[in-house]
Amino acid sequence: MRTTFRNEWFANTRLNTELKSQQILNVIKRNNVLKDKHHIAIFKSIHFEPNAQLIIDAYPEKNFYVPKVIDRKSRHMEFVLHSDHKIRYSTFDLIFVPGVSFDKFGNRLGYGGGFYDTFLANYVNVHKYGIIFKEFVSNLELPSEPHDVKVDYVITQNGITVCKNDIITEL
Repeated sequence: MRTTFRNEWFANTRLNTELKSQQILNVIKRNNVLKDKHHIAIFKSIHFEPNAQLIIDAYPEKNFYVPKVIDRKSRHMEFVLHSDHKIRYSTFDLIFVPGVSFDKFGNRLGYGGGFYDTFLANYVNVHKYGIIFKEFVSNLELPSEPHDVKVDYVITQNGITVCKNDIITEL
């Protein structure tokens, strides 16, 4: 399943990726997702993920933290201030989560390493937002295992889906 989604990613052009990333940023702004949020965990974009740097650049007054792998064997990663990788942080107001795919129930198909599931398990009471292009939101429920951590919201260039408590709402 990961291979199918990854192949679709590579069909996207860089221009298309930037345009849709800007549209995702507009959805975040329009819905005041970052209002009253000061310490935000965010991913470093890879492949054809939405450009997370656009979000960081749009909110210079916020503190954004990016992942740094500490130990691959134990799947341990820490988050460091994006502008100064020496400053670690572990108390977040909101977490932006990457993925290969999400579904409308908040299930996430990651890259298979387990790093985010290990990290997210420690943040039960923090809102988790999956950020992905609409094309990679699965119409079917993605497979999940007991250790998988769901996101509360999925943001695409078309809007926000609320996935909390098995209630699905489009904003």
